[in-house]
Amino acid sequence: MDVVIIGGGLAGLTCAVVLADRGIRVAVLEVDRRLGGRAQSWIDATTNDPVHIGPHILLSAYPNMRSLLRRLGTEEIGRASCRERVSSPV
Repeated sequence: MDVVIIGGGLAGLTCAVVLADRGIRVAVLEVDRRLGGRAQSWIDATTNDPVHIGPHILLSAYPNMRSLLRRLGTEEIGRASCRERVSSPV
């Protein structure tokens, strides 16, 4: 292993992707059972609506985040989530 990254949140995962793209062997250590840090989603038991917490504005206001999602092949997932929130009845 060339680099060990402590924390599997957005910053740690981004760092790991960039380093791995440059041929550096990376290990990410995370204490929780899931990756993503504060970014997560769940379905509200009462309304059955998705609840998203974490860095919400990253999808619309930060081009670097969009570039990372594109690199990971997950940009469309982020767009679908935004459309879902916009089109949901209030």
